[in-house]
Formats: sequence, C-alpha cells, structure tokens
Amino acid sequence: MKNTGIFFYLSERRFPPLLYWRRLSQILFFGVFVFLFIRTDYSGSDHIEYAVNILFRLDPFLAAVTMAAAGAVIALMLPALLVLGLALVFGRSFCGWACPMGTLLDGCDHLLPTNLKGRKTLFPRAGRIIFWLVLLLAFLGFHAAGYVDPFAILVRGLAQTFYPLFHGLTETFFTWTYTSAPSYVNSVTEPLYAWMKDFLLPAERKYFELVSLSFVVLVLIFLLEMAQKRFFCRNICPLGAMLGMVSRRGLQRVRGGSEQCGQCRICASLCRMGAIDENRRIDMSTCNLCGECAVKCPRQIIGFTYGGVRQGPLPTS
Repeated sequence: MKNTGIFFYLSERRFPPLLYWRRLSQILFFGVFVFLFIRTDYSGSDHIEYAVNILFRLDPFLAAVTMAAAGAVIALMLPALLVLGLALVFGRSFCGWACPMGTLLDGCDHLLPTNLKGRKTLFPRAGRIIFWLVLLLAFLGFHAAGYVDPFAILVRGLAQTFYPLFHGLTETFFTWTYTSAPSYVNSVTEPLYAWMKDFLLPAERKYFELVSLSFVVLVLIFLLEMAQKRFFCRNICPLGAMLGMVSRRGLQRVRGGSEQCGQCRICASLCRMGAIDENRRIDMSTCNLCGECAVKCPRQIIGFTYGGVRQGPLPTS
C-alpha cells in the first residue's frame, strides 16, 4: 500500500536532511498561514489581539503596488523589506521554503503527476511583465494586484469557497450525529464540535458573490501543474518575479555542474522551477533553492556558494 499524507511527506527515509528541513519549513509556514487565515475571520469580537494580516504586510509585491497607488511610503507595509533583504542573502528561497501557495503546489506531486518537471519555462518573461504592468496600473490608480498575487488568490479562494464548504460539511455531519447517533457517540462528537466552533469554524455562515470565479481560478492554478511543475510560480507569479530580480544580484549562488558531469542531466530533469539549462548553468532569478539538484547529484558537484566560495558539501545522509 502506497504511503501518503504528512507523515510520508516528512519521514521518507531516502530524503537527506536538507530536503527534510525544507519540507518541515514549508509545513510550519503553511501552519502559520492557516492559523492566521482562521483568526482573520470574524469571531464575534470587534477586538483583534495581533496583526492577522502580517503575511500581506510581508509581501513586497503588494507593498510596492500599494505604495505606488498611494503615492507615499506606508509604514505598515515596511516589513516587506525584510523579505527583500532575505532575497539578497538567500536568493529566492522564500518561494521554495515558505510560500504557502508553493507548498500546496509541491504537495500536488502525488495527486497530479507529470513528467515535465525539468521542462523549460513556457513563458519565462511573463511574471516580470505582469509585475511591471500591475505596478504601472497602480500609478494610474488601478489596483490589480489582488488578481495575480499568490497570497490574495489563495486567501480569496479559501475564504469564498473551501472554508464555507468546510463549515457547511462540518455542521451537516455534527447535526447528523446529534440527531441520529447513539449517546456514546455524542459524548465524543459534541465536545469536538464545541472545540471546532471555538477555534476552527467561523462565527456565522457566509455567502459570497462570484464564488465560482474564485473557485475556478484557484483550481486552475493546481490543474496547470499537469502541464508544468510550479506553472504559476514560473510563468505568472509577480511576487516570485520580483524576488527573482533581487536574487539575481544577491549573495546566494548555487554552483552548477561542470565538465565532470559528462552526459548526466539529472539536475536539470529534477528542477521543478526549470532553473537549470542543458549546460547545467543555474539561473538564480528562477532557482528557489529547494536543494533537490544538490543532494541528488551523483558526484555531489552542485552546492551552495557565497561570492564564489563553496560552503562545503551538502548533507546526504
């Protein structure tokens, strides 16, 4: 029987420590995203104890667009400089280690299989074009970032479709157990339902317009994984394009292959971002530092560098 789920995702023994830590990082950041998403919902209190919108304030693309539209520096969006600073030091690692949209897309590997992981990016300049176009529109007074930003797309899709669906199915199930199940079942389900109402479920049932559009956009992003791994990240995402432009001039480098590789193209075939060309050169504006090429290189030639100095071999066991 094939292993699936979070325990398989974390504990598959063939995965070396670098990939283990990346997966753990993705899960932890996604857990934070889900927690903040749930706490964003109105719970019956008009007081919010902390900044539940912090992920949007860490988004440098949204920060740039918002400030361009306002024609002023907005202090609440300045935390986004932290992400840009990290991109200067660690490259586009945010996309491979923290982005919740990227985590979900990586999680589709077993659900939407494709043999096109190493295929060249279909529209390599599209993300940068979208970035500059949305920024120009913001200067002209049109705020279009919410239609292409990964955080906005994910939050809107979850809030308008999947979260209300989860709420409805949960209420239906626990209503059935309350009315039809034996008392000993209710002794378990009723405390569980009370806990879910306090911590997971919204305070009231919500209905939205254009739900179908939000659903279709989000599902389409995942279906495009069958055409190309990380299709949205590689071809559309303006946030990734912005981080890529910074990463290209950053300190982090991944040392590519050499003449010792011979005919081996394992690294290029593994790269889910299409960052490695046929000559094994690695484009840092595209590489999200997932580490798969480095740890699975048969000769262990690929590795992380800063300023051209190799930082030692990557862990492989």
